Amino acid sequence: MANVVVKNLGETIISSNQVTRQIQVQEDSFVSLQFLIKVRTLDSFISNSSNPKYKIPINQLYLSDGENEFQMLPNAEILLLSLSGLQFWGYTKNYNCIIKNIGVLPPGTYSTRLQFQTQTALFTYNTVYNLSFVIPTTQEVSCVTNPVNIKLTPENVFETNLNISNVTSPQVLIKSNDNFIR
Repeated sequence: MANVVVKNLGETIISSNQVTRQIQVQEDSFVSLQFLIKVRTLDSFISNSSNPKYKIPINQLYLSDGENEFQMLPNAEILLLSLSGLQFWGYTKNYNCIIKNIGVLPPGTYSTRLQFQTQTALFTYNTVYNLSFVIPTTQEVSCVTNPVNIKLTPENVFETNLNISNVTSPQVLIKSNDNFIR
């Protein structure tokens, strides 16, 4: 057997400028004189299934094994493993799928397809993995009110029933990554 299994590991990590999804690439056992594992994207974009007009170019996706970082490009293969000589063993390696320079993303489920290909001297196997992550809706409401500036003087310090006007109006700030605030 030379078919790769790809598993999600842990939760998706979303920061202000990137999304990270850890995966594990595993091939249980093989006997071969030559063995290759390659990966390529099947899509040009990482698309939002909730609203397809929101897309991230695939060249913002990187695959990192902790030592090497590979930029994913449309229709370009990346060689993850190349062995020659008689091999009797399995392969397991963790990778981080990192989407960089994202800015503010509208909420929704984003996904793209990665094709992992294993090649031996006799066979070629393809496994398609759906890389996906969810950007939750974020909404913030905050108030800004400038303090009232009261001037105390010896003449007004003991006055009662004094009305002081606020020269600035209170402000309500609403921030959201969703175009439609509910």
